[in-house]
Amino acid sequence: MKESLPYHFRLILLMAGMCLAWSASGQIKHLIPRVHQLSGFVVTDEGEDIKPLELVNVAVVGTNRGTFTNEVGFYSLPVQPGETVDFSFLGYKSVRYTIPDTIQQDYIFYYLNLLRDTLSLPEVVVLPIPSRENFKVEFLALPVNDDLQERAIENLKPYTMNLMMATLPHSGREVSKVYFNQIAIQNYSSGQYRPQPIFDPLAWQRFIKYIKDGKFKKKKDDN
Repeated sequence: MKESLPYHFRLILLMAGMCLAWSASGQIKHLIPRVHQLSGFVVTDEGEDIKPLELVNVAVVGTNRGTFTNEVGFYSLPVQPGETVDFSFLGYKSVRYTIPDTIQQDYIFYYLNLLRDTLSLPEVVVLPIPSRENFKVEFLALPVNDDLQERAIENLKPYTMNLMMATLPHSGREVSKVYFNQIAIQNYSSGQYRPQPIFDPLAWQRFIKYIKDGKFKKKKDDN
């Protein structure tokens, strides 16, 4: 009958196996990239007020991961160290933010203020006249009719405008915007309590700004 291995030899084998398992576990953990949650708000300055931007495209460059901001300008998506996130919105300058490689916290808050992108287009003058020489002749030959002016004045009266606003149906764009906004609000708070305006940081920022500007002070009577 074969003799069993000595106790010390078995203890050495056990410790070596544990070291190999710990080393392999550390290597596997090192190979798995760390994922962080990037969240924040996208706003813009509208005069003296701060306006949240809705449906801003927030995408990770070089990947198919991305999201859009909701009605209060909030966004949230998973990112990895070293990745670049692109913020783009029509009419505003695009901004890119790179996740630092030395980041340690799991949650990253990035508040962004987008600036308007103004484009200067060359001036184009469109005239119904074949040439400048014929402009004077064609202009003097135009028929002068007061009926068109009277019709325009009648259509722009407050009574007519209010009647049109009350009777004309909503356009497809208006109806679809309201419908999709309702769906976005329902999905945003799905499975949890709906967010309350008192916890909105943008609302608190406006409130503090109004207090500093003295907009809540009661105006004194001139008499």
